[in-house]
Amino acid sequence: MNNSRLPPVPKDVLAALELLPRAVIDEINLKGVISGGLRLLQNPTKPLTEEEWEEHLISGGFERMRLIRLAVEELGLKEEVDALCGSRSDGTRR
Repeated sequence: MNNSRLPPVPKDVLAALELLPRAVIDEINLKGVISGGLRLLQNPTKPLTEEEWEEHLISGGFERMRLIRLAVEELGLKEEVDALCGSRSDGTRR
């Protein structure tokens, strides 16, 4: 797989992973495994091509980042995340 297409993990997501409770991270990971498995089971007799596999991994990563940001918002951790990463959770600089 050509890793050059993989985007870097945003600073706010990395900061959130330091702050979120382990149980929340575990739940996000479980949701990712379930949704990824469902995608792979749509056609279990036809393996994914390298390009399809790469797209599957990238879309799963974006979904995981969305769930992490949602958890930060729901738990009221935006200010703490902003302090750790030096920018606001919406991507703007202070």
